[in-house]
Amino acid sequence: MNLLEEAKKLGISGRLDIVVLEAKGIFRNPTLVRKIKESNLSLLTYGKLNVPEVVHAQYLMAVIVDLVQEITNAVACFQNKVEGAEVKENTNKLELSSLLNLVSQVMQRM
Repeated sequence: MNLLEEAKKLGISGRLDIVVLEAKGIFRNPTLVRKIKESNLSLLTYGKLNVPEVVHAQYLMAVIVDLVQEITNAVACFQNKVEGAEVKENTNKLELSSLLNLVSQVMQRM
């Protein structure tokens, strides 16, 4: 069974506040991230896949990551590209879609 689905079930049944998974797990089935959020659970990731592009994708999905300094730098880097303009929801969705495709390609090479 999908680890993310199992984590969601365990989090709900155990009345937990947060679910912790390796970053790869959320990209195998990103639609479950939304379902976890709808279940009032927070999601924390860790692992070698937490590189700037992957971190930014998780930021857009409201996922918490483990490498705080690296995450801060990655998010700041991507936000600086916007040059102070407001990021619209449609832009975020397109950017997230592109990042998810990139992450999928990276995972296939690992």
